[in-house]
Amino acid sequence: MILVDTNVIIDFWDKPTEASKKVFEENEIATCGVIKAELLRGSYSEKQFSQMKEALDGFTYISFSENDWIELSKQFIVLKQNGLAVLICTHNSGHIL
Repeated sequence: MILVDTNVIIDFWDKPTEASKKVFEENEIATCGVIKAELLRGSYSEKQFSQMKEALDGFTYISFSENDWIELSKQFIVLKQNGLAVLICTHNSGHIL
């Protein structure tokens, strides 16, 4: 399963490459609430909103709890202690990439 960010879906919808098609076809793609909201707010009409929502409904939806973020932080600590640095970047929307 791959949790894809908003810009990845936008790029795939706008200009799908052979590589991105392969990723979307061969993997279970997931979204979460922030990603869905960002994508849907970009719609220009009711029709486009419905089409986008239908496309997004084809992906797995992941709901994150506060505890999920705490556990993720603990995993990052373990990785760091073992010499593996994990970079967390935030998109200008403020969510984690």
